[in-house]
Amino acid sequence: MQINNLPSGIDVFSLPETAKSLNDQGYTDEDLKVACQEFEAIFTQELLKTMWATVPESGLIKESQAQKIWKDLYIEQLAKTSSVGKGIGIAENLYYQLRATQSYKKP
Repeated sequence: MQINNLPSGIDVFSLPETAKSLNDQGYTDEDLKVACQEFEAIFTQELLKTMWATVPESGLIKESQAQKIWKDLYIEQLAKTSSVGKGIGIAENLYYQLRATQSYKKP
């Protein structure tokens, strides 16, 4: 699922207003859950990329382009897998926060 027509440059303080405008467009409670899980996956991916960048390389073997691509794909899949179910809790907390600001239409 992709949510189109989102305003660019959304900041944290405008999330309740954005949630209200999305509800007016007919998005459901399930759409909000999926969007929160996708946000958690993206956030976790960026976190893992940053953490991986701090690991020093030995320099013994130069990293090839294929290894860089594999590492990016591995981090992406690791982030997606870790955000399934309960995840690390970001999606659940974000969902409840946004859900409290707006009553979404039931499917």
